[in-house]
Formats: sequence, structure tokens, C-alpha cells
Amino acid sequence: CAEFPPIGNNSHAQIFMESDASEACWSCLLSLLKLSSSHLYSVFLSRIAAFIAAEDATELRRLVIINSSLTDVFDNGRFAVGMDEHLSPPQAATTEDAEKSLKDEAFFNFCRWASPKLQDVQWSNLVKSGLTPDALSTDVMAVVDAMRRCHATDNELDELVKNTLNDASRCEVLFYHQTGVLVFLTNAVDMLLKRSEPRIPIVSPIQLERLTSKITWQQCTRNHNNNSLDLANENNERRCQFVLQVVYAFVFFDKIEDSAFAIDPRSLPLTEALDFCNFCVEGKKERDVFGIRCIHSKLKALTLKHCPEIMEMPLSSTKNPMNYGLI
Repeated sequence: CAEFPPIGNNSHAQIFMESDASEACWSCLLSLLKLSSSHLYSVFLSRIAAFIAAEDATELRRLVIINSSLTDVFDNGRFAVGMDEHLSPPQAATTEDAEKSLKDEAFFNFCRWASPKLQDVQWSNLVKSGLTPDALSTDVMAVVDAMRRCHATDNELDELVKNTLNDASRCEVLFYHQTGVLVFLTNAVDMLLKRSEPRIPIVSPIQLERLTSKITWQQCTRNHNNNSLDLANENNERRCQFVLQVVYAFVFFDKIEDSAFAIDPRSLPLTEALDFCNFCVEGKKERDVFGIRCIHSKLKALTLKHCPEIMEMPLSSTKNPMNYGLI
């Protein structure tokens, strides 16, 4: 379809726009955009709609080819395309740059043909179909992209973050299986800070305090005798939830330290959280724990920046960790 519309040729553009072929193409595309058979498919369609509405031909072409089983047919085997869309964009394997440019132009023509077919609010609603906690568990980066492109309201973004971070089981899934969760958390804070006052974060100090009191922290601490950590007991979901919440709250604190809604990092069990993250990545393949390693690095960097003395404190052996603020 991207190859077909000769919109780049002004002499043929109007002829095609009014043709039966154009109507057939639009009918086909519209039926696909309205179809939602799974969370994964909803995420895919959300990104398709976002790229069409923004006329982002490069990202549209990349998304379509990466998710197509006809990659070799489309590109005649001349271009090396990675299967992971979070990796760098595919690079030309030969010097066929001119042909690649033509293909990008074809996708741009397709975007210019399709984008006027719906009003901006209709495209935005299609993009918002990927703005859900379920979609977040499927593809974090797709949700982040939807957050940036769909002009969601403040309430819609708040509900997404709240429904995610208040669900311990969902937090556990994101912590272990989604590499882009840190990007989601930092983008959520950045979008919050673009608003006018008052900027109230989803995670409050009292919320973190209550969550901490529900975690049996001595079971979170490494047993140095057998170098093991129980990751299967009922506290594990809450540990993951605490780590994601504290990263969100800490990033907010890092941006606006004097906010009335900012946390006091010295009052939180940061050494326990860091040790938990560190143990989760030890002995694992980098690709399997990349997301956790990013979270650990961010939390460690913020701790060193704002309360480095905590890094020198021993792990607490009590149920409720010591309040470093009092120290």
C-alpha cells in the first residue's frame, strides 16, 4: 500500500485520491485500525496510528518491516533489519541508499494520503488505545511513545501511572520483564513537571511509608551464609512495587527538592532496595536483566547524589529499617 499511492507525483495525486483504489485502500486500513484482538495488537495499532498522524514515515516503515514476515521480500534481502525495535534503527547492508530513500518517500506518501482521512481527535483516540496498564505490560516503549504523541489529558496520564504503580503484581511483571520501565517512570515525572502548579506526584511520602511497613525487610536481605535471596515469597511483589515507586518519587525529588510533596530519601530503606536490585542481576545474562540494571543504576546514582552517607551504612537486620534521617 505504501508503494502504491503516487502522491509524490502532483499530476497523478488527485486522480488517485478520488479513485476506487484509494477508497479500497482506506476501507482496508480502517478495518485493521478498528480490529483489536489482543493487547499486543492494540499496542501495534496504537503505534501505527501515531506514526501516520505525525507523518513519521521513517518510524512507520521501521515498525511495519520489523513486524512483518515479508522483510526479505520487501527489501529483496538488501537491508539488514533487527528483530528488536528497541535496538538501533536498521542500517543498510549495501550502498543502496537511493532505493532506501525511495522506500522512505513511499511511506511518507502513504502518511500524507492517510492522515487527512480522520480528524486529529480520531487519530489521538486510536493512539490512546495503547495507553493502558495492560499495554504497558506488553511493551513499555510503545506506551511511552503513546504518552508523547496522543495529547492525553493530565487525568488520563495520572490514571495510567496510578493504576500501574498501585498494582503490586503488575509492578513485579514490569520489574522483571520490561526493559523500558525506567524510561516510563522518568517520562511520567517529566510530563508532570510540565504542568502548572500544583505538581502533585502519584507516589507520596506517606504512601511509600505505608508500603515499607508491609514488607518484611529481613527477608529481603541477602543471606550471606548461603548467598541466597527468597524471590518467591509474598513480599516479593511489594519489593518490586517499592523499588518502582521509590524511583518515581526520587526522580521527582531530584527535579524539585523543595516541593511539599517530595520524599525524604533518608527516611527510606534505600540500601535494602539497592541490595535487592543488585542481587536480582547477579549471575544473570545482561539481556535478561537489562531493565533491572538500569533501575539499580538510576537509584544508586540518585542516592550517591543526595545522601551518599547511606551507601556506607550496613544493611538493617530488623523488620523495619533504621531511619537514616534521624541519624
